[in-house]
Amino acid sequence: MATLTNEQIEQKKQLLAEKMKEAKAIYDELVEAGAIELSDEDLDGASGGAMSFIHEQFHML
Repeated sequence: MATLTNEQIEQKKQLLAEKMKEAKAIYDELVEAGAIELSDEDLDGASGGAMSFIHEQFHML
């Protein structure tokens, strides 16, 4: 297991949060363009529930 300093951990957490936002924006754009259909699970999380869950789990680390 790699050893990271507290500063490196915080930087990586910030980078992950930024990448998650970028990925969600790309996904939303593809859904809006009709390139991806929303599944029932996606529709359940459309209010942000899915990303909120990931965000909560991420902050528990």
